[in-house]
Amino acid sequence: YKYTNKAYDKDGNEKEITYTAIKKLKTNHYLELNYKVGEVKGYSEVKEKDIPKKARIKL
Repeated sequence: YKYTNKAYDKDGNEKEITYTAIKKLKTNHYLELNYKVGEVKGYSEVKEKDIPKKARIKL
């Protein structure tokens, strides 16, 4: 599965990210992306309350 989404860093800066997953991801859930050198290396699901405030207000 290939996804393209807006992503925000801890300071609320926006970037459009394209990544793939081996399974279909859940809708209305939040992911923390491990992003290095222009590539998503991994991801994990997080709760909305755990998203940094500057990023959370942009969602």
